[in-house]
Amino acid sequence: MRWGLGWRFSHLRSAGGENEIDLIADLPEGGVIAFEVKLTEAISARESRRLTTLRDRLGDAFRAGIVVHPGTIAHRIDERIAAVPLGTLV
Repeated sequence: MRWGLGWRFSHLRSAGGENEIDLIADLPEGGVIAFEVKLTEAISARESRRLTTLRDRLGDAFRAGIVVHPGTIAHRIDERIAAVPLGTLV
């Protein structure tokens, strides 16, 4: 699916189901921004492990990983991966 910025949106699920990313935005210049949505407010490296795996596989093409959550505090989890409250996005 393409929207106004030329981004293409998809999701990822490996054949065995062990790796799943909720939303992937493919950017026109070849980069990727990946999103995971979690229902817990306590976001840690455990909740972002699939984003970390994707980052490590894509290298420099991985621009950012964002874990969207219902809490109120945004914070950095790891290199190019952050937890962001849903309320800041809407």
